Amino acid sequence: MITFVKKVVASQKKFYLGLLTILSFLASFEYISVVIYSGATNLNNFIDQFMLQSVTGIVIMIAFVLILFVNNYLVEHKTDEFSLILLMGKNTKQVLRYIIIQFGLLFLLSYLLGAVIGSGLLLLYQQLYVETVMGTIDSIIFVYGALFITKIIYVVVIDFGKFLRIKMDIASYMNHVPETTNFNPFAVFSSGSKLADVNAKQIIGANAGKVFTLIIGCLFLYIGLSQLLSDSSQNIAVSYMFSLAGELIIINKFIPLLFDLLHNKVLLKSKDWLMILSNLKEVSKAMSVMINISSVVVPIIIAFLYLQNVSVIVQNAMLVTFFALMAGMFLCFIVRFMIYIPSRANVIAMMKSLGYSKKNIYQIHIKEILIFVLLFIIFPIVIYGLVLYQSYLNNMIAYNTLITMVLVYIGLYAIMTVYMILSYYKLIREVYSDVKYLNRGE
Repeated sequence: MITFVKKVVASQKKFYLGLLTILSFLASFEYISVVIYSGATNLNNFIDQFMLQSVTGIVIMIAFVLILFVNNYLVEHKTDEFSLILLMGKNTKQVLRYIIIQFGLLFLLSYLLGAVIGSGLLLLYQQLYVETVMGTIDSIIFVYGALFITKIIYVVVIDFGKFLRIKMDIASYMNHVPETTNFNPFAVFSSGSKLADVNAKQIIGANAGKVFTLIIGCLFLYIGLSQLLSDSSQNIAVSYMFSLAGELIIINKFIPLLFDLLHNKVLLKSKDWLMILSNLKEVSKAMSVMINISSVVVPIIIAFLYLQNVSVIVQNAMLVTFFALMAGMFLCFIVRFMIYIPSRANVIAMMKSLGYSKKNIYQIHIKEILIFVLLFIIFPIVIYGLVLYQSYLNNMIAYNTLITMVLVYIGLYAIMTVYMILSYYKLIREVYSDVKYLNRGE
C-alpha cells in the first residue's frame, strides 16, 4: 500500500505540492487563532477576555470547517483512484491503512508546517502592534493538537464513507460520467421545462413567484442601502441585515429569472450567451458552498466591528483573525477551482468540435468569469464597503482599519479572478494542442 501511495503522489507531484502548500497556510491561520485564543485567558478584563475568545473561537471553527471542505474536494477528485483500490481486492484494513498513510501524513505535514508559518506571522504581528495577545506553550499545544486529532478522525470517517459508497455500486462509479459533460445549454437555470413553445404570458405566469421574491429582495436592498448611504444612519446593524437579505435574494434569483424571461426572444438567438450562462451555472454550482460560506462569514466578521467598549489589544487581535480567515477562504476558493477546472476539458473539446474558434471559446469564458465576479464579488463588496464606511463615520473603526479591510478583500479576490482567467486560458490551450482531446467532443 505504501508503494501504491508513492506512485500516486509521484504521478501528481504538482497537485500534491499545491495542496500541501494551501493546507499549510490554512493550518497556519488556524494556529494564529489558537495562539490568540489561548492568550485571551491572560487578560484581566472579563469583557475583553470573553469577546476575544468568542471571536477567535468562531474563527477557529470556521477554519476547521474550511479544511474539511478541502478534504471533501480532494475526495471528489479521487473517485477513480478509490475505485481502482477496491478493484484490486483490498480489504477494509488495507483501505483504512491507505487513508491514514496518504491523508494522515498530508494533514500532519500541513499542521507542522502551519505551526512554523504561523509562528513567523505572529512575529510580524508582534512587530506591527505594541500590545499583543500571546498564549502559553502548553495551552497552544493542547488546543492545536486536539484540533488536529479531531480533524483526522473526521477525515478518516468521511473518506472511508466514500469508499463504502463506491463499494456498494463500483460498476456505476467506474462508468460514471461527470455532470459537467452532460452539456445541455437549453436547460440552464430553468426549472427543466422546455420554453421554446411557451408564449411570453405563460413564462411570466410560471415565474410569478420568482418575480415577487426578486421584488422583495430589491426592496430589502433599497431600504438597507438608503440607510447606509445616509450620513445620519445610526442603526447600522439593522440596515446591514436588510442589505444582506436583499443581496442574497438577488444573487440567487436574478440570473435564473433572467434566463427564463429572455429565453425565447434573446437567448435562443445567441448561442454564445447560452454557452456563457451554462458555464456560469456550472461554476456557480461547483463554487456554491464557498460562495455561501463567504456570504455568512464576512458579515459575521464585520459584525464584530459593532463590539464596543473593548480594549485596543482586543481590536488588534480581532483584525488579525479577520485577515487570517479571509486568506483561508481565499485559499479554499483556489482549491475548489483547481479541482473543478479539469472537468471543463470535455466541454471545451465539445465546443471545439462544434466549430468554435480558440479565441471565441476564450471570450465566452472571460464573460462567464466577469459575470461571476460581478455577482459574487463586486456586488457584495459594495455593501460591505458601505457598512465599513458607516462604521468609520460612527467612530466604530479607525480609518486605517477601514482601508486595510477593503484592500485585503479586493486584493484577495482580484488574485482569485486572475487565477480563474489564467486557468481557463491554460486549459483551452491544452485542449487545442493535445491529441488526447480529439474525440472528447463526441
